[in-house]
Amino acid sequence: MSKALRHPSLLLLLAAVPMAACGGPELDDAARAEVVAVGDSAAMALIRTLGGRLGEHLAAGGPGAAIEFCSSEAQSLTDSVSAALGPGWEVKRTTTRTRNPRNAPDSLEAEALRYFQAAVDAMDEELPEHHVQVTPDGDYRYYRPLRMAEMCLQCHGPREGLDPAVRQVLDERYPADQATGYDRAEFRGLVRVTVPRTAVR
Repeated sequence: MSKALRHPSLLLLLAAVPMAACGGPELDDAARAEVVAVGDSAAMALIRTLGGRLGEHLAAGGPGAAIEFCSSEAQSLTDSVSAALGPGWEVKRTTTRTRNPRNAPDSLEAEALRYFQAAVDAMDEELPEHHVQVTPDGDYRYYRPLRMAEMCLQCHGPREGLDPAVRQVLDERYPADQATGYDRAEFRGLVRVTVPRTAVR
């Protein structure tokens, strides 16, 4: 059990947040463990794919190349990870402070974001390792939290400190951008993996 989940006040707080969506069945321990295992594997596949490509673009062309990659390729790479997993699977990044409108949370994702934000507000350091929901359709959603990595601050840090090429892309392509002003290791958002019920025994 993580340090955060051993903290008494956080245990009480998290106990008040439902682990299954309204109307969905509760998960038994074996099924939950399976959802966590396959969900985390899929989430890490996306994180490694995006992180590796982002690092390549930063090394080759600096922040300007990095934000070009994120704005033009990150969503298609996310879709390709979903497609590789098979029918019924979906991987998505979501946050309360969006840049790309496609990453805006739906109602279940908003509930998951509140779950993690409550932990941040209670502890200010630790985060639960994951969150699981059962959807009204009987599928599962696995969530893995994201913290702001050092290299990501080059496009998501305080706006006044961003490279001019980054600010230009934000002004041109994301005039409603909310995703700047982060500090290192700050809670950024979630990777959500939809696990079809047929994938869980």
